[in-house]
Amino acid sequence: MKGLSVRVKILLTLMGLLMLATTGVFIYHAVEMAEEIESSSLERYKLFTTSQASKAFDLMVTEDINVLKTFSDEIKTSKDVLYAVFTDKDGKVLTHTFGSDVPGELLSLIREGKPVAEEFVLQGFGKHLNVISPIGDYGFLSIGFKKTSTLDLITVSYT
Repeated sequence: MKGLSVRVKILLTLMGLLMLATTGVFIYHAVEMAEEIESSSLERYKLFTTSQASKAFDLMVTEDINVLKTFSDEIKTSKDVLYAVFTDKDGKVLTHTFGSDVPGELLSLIREGKPVAEEFVLQGFGKHLNVISPIGDYGFLSIGFKKTSTLDLITVSYT
């Protein structure tokens, strides 16, 4: 910066500080927006699971397993759904959308018998959100949802 006047040096310094502050504010708002999107996604997933559990109530009462299996397959085709598991009140699996058996760690979480909405890790699925909803006094519905990374949420919200 040799040869520039003091006035130009001060102006360039102020412009640099302004750009730095603007970048900081932009990043702060991007992170806030991503957290808001993530929170609303969790609420949407809870609502989806609860509504599907209420739709399955009659099927659980009548113990119509074939229709319940069709219903679980239908749930799996919904956006962001990785799996669906229906259990009775004792934790016995009635139907599921896994290729083989339901993983033990998921069954133990369902058998605790309480509604849950938390991040969960299963082999083959990685980190995802698992939401468990009761179906009256007859059983539980557990649905796994894709979890989008915060960086992906920021990228999506600004493109």
